[in-house]
Amino acid sequence: MIERREFVVVGAGLVGLSVARELRRRGRSVVCLEQYAVGHEKAGSKGNARIFRFGYIDPLYVAMAMRALAGWEELSEEAGARLLEPTGLLSFGEQVDDVAAAMSTAGATPAWVQEDELRERFPGIAPRGRALYETTAGVLSADL
Repeated sequence: MIERREFVVVGAGLVGLSVARELRRRGRSVVCLEQYAVGHEKAGSKGNARIFRFGYIDPLYVAMAMRALAGWEELSEEAGARLLEPTGLLSFGEQVDDVAAAMSTAGATPAWVQEDELRERFPGIAPRGRALYETTAGVLSADL
C-alpha cells in the first residue's frame, strides 16, 4: 500500500521535528524521515539542554526567537512539563551593540547594564563597559 503525504521532512533533528510538528498543528499531512533513532549520537545537536535567547546579531533570528517563545510555552503546556527554565543571559563584548541593534529592530527591548552595576550584580564577571541582560533567556530541556 502506498501512503501519500503533502509534506516529507527529511531529518528528525531539532529543526526537522519542529517543522513536522508545526505542519501537523496546521492540519497538514506530513511524514518525518530519519535514518537513526531520535536523539542519536550522530546528530548535529545533542545533549539534554539548549540555550534560548533573543540575543543575536541578525534581526531575523531575533524575530524568529521571539515568535518561537510562544511555541515553547504552548509545547510546555501540552507536555505538562516546564521545558524552558528562565535563567537570564548576560551578553557583552565586541558585538554587544550589534546584538542590541538587532533586538531593537526586531521589537525586543534590550536591557543595558552599566559597568558599575555589572560588578555589583555579577561579581564573578568583569566585562569592561556595559552589557545586555535578557530576562527571557534560559535553558530548554531537550530530552523530556
